[in-house]
Amino acid sequence: MTEIELKVFLDVTRNFFEKLGAEPATLGPGTISFDDPKLLDFTGLIEIGGPSSGYVCLTMSRAMLTAILIAQGGTPAGDVALAETVYEVASVVANHARQSLGGRIMISSPTPIMGADYGPAFPMPVYRTPVRWNQHEGLLIVALERP
Repeated sequence: MTEIELKVFLDVTRNFFEKLGAEPATLGPGTISFDDPKLLDFTGLIEIGGPSSGYVCLTMSRAMLTAILIAQGGTPAGDVALAETVYEVASVVANHARQSLGGRIMISSPTPIMGADYGPAFPMPVYRTPVRWNQHEGLLIVALERP
């Protein structure tokens, strides 16, 4: 993973929460580890290909996604609505990253994952940073490797 790629994903994640019009998100401090991160209740998984390959994930608790849904004017209506919300958040991040990085890397549409038990085998190393917003904490995971 390059510093530019990492900065793009950090910036677009921060910008998503900034545009909600509520409390801005704070990210960090980030850490690098060599083990698979623990996922939270709902995850938006974005696959990356090209010169860098791997995954970018936004993983959030039920409470954080409920707060996002309410901030967007929605009403909490169960797991399906929360899975759609994590998909939407990850889609916004993926689309803005795609615009910023241009043709340098390929970015898929996100896959929503419910539950902490399922997740990909992440390439090493894994960069993770807390995403704190509106008294909730999620996690941005960037796991990209260069061939």
